[in-house]
Amino acid sequence: MILMTQLQASVAPASTTKESVRDTKMKRKEDNVESTTYDAGKPLLIRLYRGVADHFTLRVCEWIMLWPSFGLWVTLTLYPDIFSKSKSFATMANWADERIWALILGLTFLCRLIALIVNGTFKGFEFSPHIRFGASMVGILVWSQIDAGFVMAFLNEGGLPTAAIIYGLPVILELVNASRSVRDVDANYRSRRK
Repeated sequence: MILMTQLQASVAPASTTKESVRDTKMKRKEDNVESTTYDAGKPLLIRLYRGVADHFTLRVCEWIMLWPSFGLWVTLTLYPDIFSKSKSFATMANWADERIWALILGLTFLCRLIALIVNGTFKGFEFSPHIRFGASMVGILVWSQIDAGFVMAFLNEGGLPTAAIIYGLPVILELVNASRSVRDVDANYRSRRK
């Protein structure tokens, strides 16, 4: 009988909308993250780990964006003559060589990684979403240039259309990341005004 009463108390009322149930679930997740993440008495490495682990599912799209920048950075670093092997890179090669593009992508990777580490690790740092937004804007800028290079190489140099299609995806994901960061900036602002 006690179990049934507890079960009934935990069920949302029938008049609750799907949106309010979703908002309640998200709030519970955020409360759980805040209650378990930050302990100023813990060593920094433990705080870093917990901050990343506790926010990973909320920021998975941003974590995914580490892979293409890291992968292309490694590729351009290990194969400094890759632009000469495919017409798809012709426009990018006109703008800068592999070494410069590798540097740009390495910095993009570091920018995103730092934003994600700062985001989950330092409670009370109100500019964390701003840093994530900045990382998203860097990503949008870099990936849109890369995609534009592939599109122009397809249209003007005989490059393959597949790269132009595939490299548009990081631009879209970074737009989603920027939108989520702006939402978090707004939520922080509203919570501090109360």
